[in-house]
Amino acid sequence: MFASLSLPLFGFVLSKFIFVLGLTNKTFIDPKEKEANDAEFIYRRNVWTIVFVALCAMIGVSTFVQKLCFGIGGENLTLTLRVKLFDAFLHKNIGWFDNKNRAPGILTNMLA
Repeated sequence: MFASLSLPLFGFVLSKFIFVLGLTNKTFIDPKEKEANDAEFIYRRNVWTIVFVALCAMIGVSTFVQKLCFGIGGENLTLTLRVKLFDAFLHKNIGWFDNKNRAPGILTNMLA
């Protein structure tokens, strides 16, 4: 579920981060307002940076888990098919192997 939400969340966090970076362009006459704005900017920048890094880490972990699960599933499916095919070869009548299309090299290629 997280993998499908990763790109929209990434876009949302990136847009918030860019918005926070735009807070520094304001001009102030009063030094106290400038200090308050700088403190707010630093706080928001730090929060969204942490959220951005955490989101990137979660995207990396979810992508790794997704690829790992697909790899394991593919290997299990391939192993099951090869075992069933080999079992079917073993249960054939001996005359079935006399055909030129069923030479040992061709059957081995089918298993591979």
